[in-house]
Amino acid sequence: MTMLLTMDNTNVWLNDRSFKKLLKQTIEEVVVNKLASVTKKQEELELESEKLRGEIHELNVDLAKLQQTVAHLQTDRSVLYERDFTNRVNITDLQQYTRRNCLLISGIAETAERRDQDGKLLPEDTDKVLINFAKENLDIELKPEDIDRTHRVSKNKRRDGKPRALIAKLTRYNTRDKLIRARQKLKGTHKGIQELLCKTKQDLLNRAKDMVTKVPRARAAWSWDGVIYVTIHDTVRPVRHVIRAKWDIDNLINLYGEVPDVDVS
Repeated sequence: MTMLLTMDNTNVWLNDRSFKKLLKQTIEEVVVNKLASVTKKQEELELESEKLRGEIHELNVDLAKLQQTVAHLQTDRSVLYERDFTNRVNITDLQQYTRRNCLLISGIAETAERRDQDGKLLPEDTDKVLINFAKENLDIELKPEDIDRTHRVSKNKRRDGKPRALIAKLTRYNTRDKLIRARQKLKGTHKGIQELLCKTKQDLLNRAKDMVTKVPRARAAWSWDGVIYVTIHDTVRPVRHVIRAKWDIDNLINLYGEVPDVDVS
């Protein structure tokens, strides 16, 4: 009964013209206010969007400047890196040049110990050892004035009993060149002559020799006048490569391939 009365009352209100007018005005006011709020919010969003677009533009400008700065810095870095590499190579070459007249001779037996009248141990006459070695093994007559100085590699003898290598500095490059060119006569004698390389050059040569065992096309690695060379058998003929730094060796490995390690376990 109550529901019926309520529904009747509602129908009465809906049929009332003044109520309809009031309801219409109320709805219009709500819609207008809502539209005004939405419009205001839209304007605020547009202003915020415009502000963000301005900030993005400024960031893009700053980014372009930073990218340009980075490009300049990378160029400067490359120049400095190249200059540093050149300086290092020049320093190494200068170090090697000071050893230009030097040779490292291995396999020469050490002479028996000698003592003076007081029983004091006398040093080995390595100049005489070199002169005898050159005459007996290379058919080269050396004179005392051809030798600047000679000495064994270490003060202490080797524990395995093998003779210590002999370092010889000749007074003239021509004499040194004559000795090293005659080293082929030592083949099969367990004796050898090689250039006395500075540590950087020696490490580079050792690395190059190790590469020869891993790259099928590599044939030999050696030094001449302080320059490291590697011979690679190309598709047509052997090609000699100059090795100035370790990445030269890495480039050859990448270019010609490396034999993978075989697990024999």
